Amino acid sequence: MSFNIVFLFVMILFPSLSNQTSLQEDLTLTQTELEILTKEDWSDFEQEFRFEIQGCDKEGRPVVSIPVGDWDVRRAVLAGQSDKLIRYFDKLLEEVTTLIRDAQKSGENMTRFNHIMDMANYNLRIQACPLCIPVYVNHFLSYENHYPGTMNSIKLVNCPPIFLSLWQIIREFLSPVTKDAIKLYGKDKSEWQTALLENIDASQLSKEFGGLNDEGFSMEEIRKLPNLKCSSLSMVREARSKS
Repeated sequence: MSFNIVFLFVMILFPSLSNQTSLQEDLTLTQTELEILTKEDWSDFEQEFRFEIQGCDKEGRPVVSIPVGDWDVRRAVLAGQSDKLIRYFDKLLEEVTTLIRDAQKSGENMTRFNHIMDMANYNLRIQACPLCIPVYVNHFLSYENHYPGTMNSIKLVNCPPIFLSLWQIIREFLSPVTKDAIKLYGKDKSEWQTALLENIDASQLSKEFGGLNDEGFSMEEIRKLPNLKCSSLSMVREARSKS
C-alpha cells in the first residue's frame, strides 16, 4: 500500500489528526488525568510493552530504550486498547520527566533524557497497521505538547527499509524541532553503535546497543531508588555483578 493511500486512509478514519488545534485540545493533560495515569493498573502493559533505562550519557542525562519491534501494537489495538496504549505512552513520558524533576530537586544537573527506539523485529503488519499509526502519532504529539525539549536526542536504530513508509506519515505531524532531534539508522550496527557511543559510554549501555552490560534497568528497579542519579545506577550495576 503506497504512502499516499495509507495517509489518506488514516486521515479519513482519524480526521482529528489533520487538525493540530483540535488534537492539542484532545491531548491536554489535566491534573485529574495525570492522577489517573499514576493510579491506573499498568501491570499487564509493563510486561508486554517494556522499556528500560540504560544508564546516563556523558553529560549525565538518562538514556531510555524501547524495543519497539517487540511491541505487539496491533494486538492492543484490535483488543480495543488503543486509548490505554496512548495513555501508556503518556505515562512513560510523565514517569521519566518526573524522575528528572526529582533528581533536580536533589541537586542533580539533569534536565533532559535520550531516547533509543530499537526497530529490530519490526513487522509492518504488527507495528504499522493503519489503526496502529495514530498511536505513534499521538505519542510524538503528546511529547511536543506537554514535554517539549525534554528529549536531548531520539535515535531509531535497526530501521528496515519498509519502516520508511510509516515514518513518512508520522513526520507529517511533527514540528521542525522534533524532526531535527530524530535520527534514523538502518540495520548497519557499526553505523548506529558508533553514533550512540559518541555521546554514551559503553559502560552505560547494554550489549545489544554496543555496550558492556547484559541488560538495562527496569522501572521496578528505578522506582526503588531514592532519586535517579547516574552514580546510583552505577552502584546498582556493580551490586548486580557481585550477586
